Order: sequence, then structure tokens, then C-alpha cells
Amino acid sequence: NGKAYQSWSPSTGNYWRTTGDIGSTFASMISHVDPNSTTAFAAGPGRWNDPDMLEIGNGEFVTNLVGAQTHFSMWCEMAAPLIAGDNVTTISAQSLAILTNSEAIAVDQDPAGEQGVLVGGIKDSAEVWSKPLGYDFTTRAVALLNRSTTTPAVITCNFTNLAFQAGTTATVRDLW
Repeated sequence: NGKAYQSWSPSTGNYWRTTGDIGSTFASMISHVDPNSTTAFAAGPGRWNDPDMLEIGNGEFVTNLVGAQTHFSMWCEMAAPLIAGDNVTTISAQSLAILTNSEAIAVDQDPAGEQGVLVGGIKDSAEVWSKPLGYDFTTRAVALLNRSTTTPAVITCNFTNLAFQAGTTATVRDLW
């Protein structure tokens, strides 16, 4: 069992790698999302699944700023450790703005410590991810993930996917 370490890691450390090494491409970043999500059950306050460092400001993520936002958004949605894998003293202002988005960081570091998981959409294409925030079950961080770099997607998020009753009203905020 490749994930057997998840049964003992939370009692011996604060975070553990769930994937191999990441590359500085959108495809590599996307390939780390699914393996990291299979052990969402092990994450919580003081214990985190680590899909590897952030590549924002490196490789494709120097110029693909939408991809860099997607990378940061998914790491925050998954409550992953936010470890910059570049030289933060020399990256562009745009990349630094992504790495320091305080609202996205607040999603990552929500005290409830829940890891977001896939809750809807079309798997491997246009997906809806949800992460409960706080302890009152009324707030969610929702990530709409288009895995394609070439095809735009229309992504529908149904309240039932978020464990809200039909007819619920919501305030929605785009963190970017």
C-alpha cells in the first residue's frame, strides 16, 4: 500500500510528502493534485498532506500567471504547506502578488484544518473542489478547476455539491 504511511505520519510529524517531485510546468502541478487528495482524511490542524513546493515564479509559471494562480489556489484549497520553491527576492511583482494573496493564504491556513476535495464537475476536465472553513458548516472555499491549458470551460457549482440545501442564498467572493 503506497499510502500506508498516512496511518502513522500524523502522530510523528506535522507534514509529509504525498507525491514525487514537482516540475515547473502546469502539467506537473496538475499531476500532483489527485495523489494529494486521496489522503485528505489524514489532514487537519497540525498535520498536513504536502504535494511538494510551489513553483510560482519558475519555468512556465513565470509567464503563465493564470496557471500560477491555479497552482496557488489548489495548494490553498488542499491546505498544503505553502513552501516557495523559487528565489522570492528576485521574482516578478506579479508572482510575488500571487504568493502573498492574504485571502488565499487564509483559506490555506483556516483553523479548522480541513483539506478541500473534489465534489463535482466533470473529473479530469472542469472540476468543483470544496473546503469547509471554520466550524459552523456555513462557509466554503470553492475552487473551480479547469485542467486544460487550451480549452476554456464553463463550470457549474451546485449548492448540493457543497452540502447546502437547495434554495440557500450565498455571498460569493472571487479571491483573485
